Amino acid sequence: MIRMRPVTPLRHLLLIFIVVLFAQVAVAQEDVVRYITDDDIPPISDIEGYIPIGPDSAIVADNTGALFLLVSDRRVRMIGQQAAGPCAHTDVTSFAVAGDTVFVLDRRLGRITGYAINSGTCLMEVRNPELSRFRRLGRVGGWFYLVSTDYSATTPEGESLLYRMSASSKLKSLALTKSSIAANLMPLPLLFRHSLVYIKDTDGILFLVLPQTHRIWKYNTRNGAVSFIELEHDSPNFGPVKNSSQAAKVLSEIEMERDLFLLADHIAVLSTGAEGAKLSLYSYEGDLIARGPVSETPMFTSGNKLYALVSTESESQPYELRVVEPPPAR
Repeated sequence: MIRMRPVTPLRHLLLIFIVVLFAQVAVAQEDVVRYITDDDIPPISDIEGYIPIGPDSAIVADNTGALFLLVSDRRVRMIGQQAAGPCAHTDVTSFAVAGDTVFVLDRRLGRITGYAINSGTCLMEVRNPELSRFRRLGRVGGWFYLVSTDYSATTPEGESLLYRMSASSKLKSLALTKSSIAANLMPLPLLFRHSLVYIKDTDGILFLVLPQTHRIWKYNTRNGAVSFIELEHDSPNFGPVKNSSQAAKVLSEIEMERDLFLLADHIAVLSTGAEGAKLSLYSYEGDLIARGPVSETPMFTSGNKLYALVSTESESQPYELRVVEPPPAR
């Protein structure tokens, strides 16, 4: 049996969200816990991205750069080919699901590859050297949306952070620039690799969490309008950071928004800082509903609930997907 490490909560700004080896998701029914087991030899370790695509299946990316489909009958299958050649990927920087296709951004190779989820067949490949600039990928209405999170205090004020790209690989900058984010920034870009899912959409609206902005950004794909929701946070107003030594001193005090989850009637935001992990609930109009500490790190939504992968005492079912209890309403 594969020895598995326990899941621990996020307690530091740069602590990578690590979940451990697993091989399958058991059949889920309404309000029934779904289990992860390791009876087979699991090819997966240190999950970095997780997108459920049905009640009993999910697509995950792990720290080897591979992409896998997990289904309830214990099958685990790699999607696509992990290689540097055509129709392959070496490192899953981000991935997005649209219908029965999963699109993989590989910034190392500078390309996006589309695979059929059920068969793993390569359906398309888009190459552009500029793709090495981006870490987040979304797919809405036949367009790719890409976000750069490597900005810093030295990034030019007019540089765009959000782009749209067609299948012909032509990039178009959109109305979100470094000057518009109004953030206290470090002198050097920070690597945010703990979660691959940052761009989320509903009804043609992209929802983005950008590091150090303390805002949820909304981009209307129909008319190009940009708006945002101000988020509560416990970060100090440290002002411009001029060097790496100064950055190290304030780093542990910053509350960083890690991920967002779009539920039926509110938005959930996961953040971490000096006091550990917190979950904040906002209405879609931007009103704060609840905010408080959370012991389990949410990974995805199902219906109007948040779920986390947590360890159990069982050897046959060592991990389960459990409902995350939200903080009490204010």
